[in-house]
Amino acid sequence: MTNTLQLGVIVLIAQALTGCGAEGGRSSLPSAPSSVESLPPPAVPTPQRAVANGVLSGVINEVTASGRTPLEGATVYLLTCGTWNCPDAVDYTVKTDKDGRYRIEGVFNGDLNFFWVRDELYALVNPMAPGTCPDDCDRVITVNGDTKLNVDLVRR
Repeated sequence: MTNTLQLGVIVLIAQALTGCGAEGGRSSLPSAPSSVESLPPPAVPTPQRAVANGVLSGVINEVTASGRTPLEGATVYLLTCGTWNCPDAVDYTVKTDKDGRYRIEGVFNGDLNFFWVRDELYALVNPMAPGTCPDDCDRVITVNGDTKLNVDLVRR
């Protein structure tokens, strides 16, 4: 490279560094603010709490050779959860009426509802496969609003 060419490159670099074309030797680029303004932290959404506004109801029947008979006084248990780790779990114990009916209000919608019908005299007609229901429940129920579940039992 010749001295003239080297000098031209140096001048171009110097002009670029000092703000080529700027008036009064100042850069034409906008300057950064002299003080940094504190911004509020970003809003963190509040997790939605599950609302237990579903209903689970149905009839518990004893199945005999002569057909189905509503079973009075059967104990129905339900553990209902609002989210997967059950921080809002609610459990219910109700007895069936003279017509074998039960009704549980305040159930979380979704598939985190664990149902038992316990009695030493009766067993479920169609039990779930062993190990498929947490805590040995009889059914995992998906509740969506007003949900009906009728259950058939047989004498042991």
